[in-house]
Amino acid sequence: MSAILIRQKHGLARDEVRARAEGLARRIEQRLRVSWAWQGDEMTLTAPPGPARGATGRVRVAREEVEVEVRLPLALSPMRRLLEGKLREKIDAALGR
Repeated sequence: MSAILIRQKHGLARDEVRARAEGLARRIEQRLRVSWAWQGDEMTLTAPPGPARGATGRVRVAREEVEVEVRLPLALSPMRRLLEGKLREKIDAALGR
């Protein structure tokens, strides 16, 4: 299993970062049927059966930083760099960078 870990500083209120992360999660849910849920300041995401089956994610929102971790199944490991680049773009856009 391959992993992507991104830590990004932000200057937003924690509730604003949570709202933006939730907006991204809702779009992913609509496109890929990924399920997600908050537990405190940590969101977990799980891919349904299909091409991304076995992929999981975690978004941790802290006062000054957001941390995103994605674990990819073996089948998606060759696409790790491409997926990481796209994920960084989405995080930057969501945080207003």
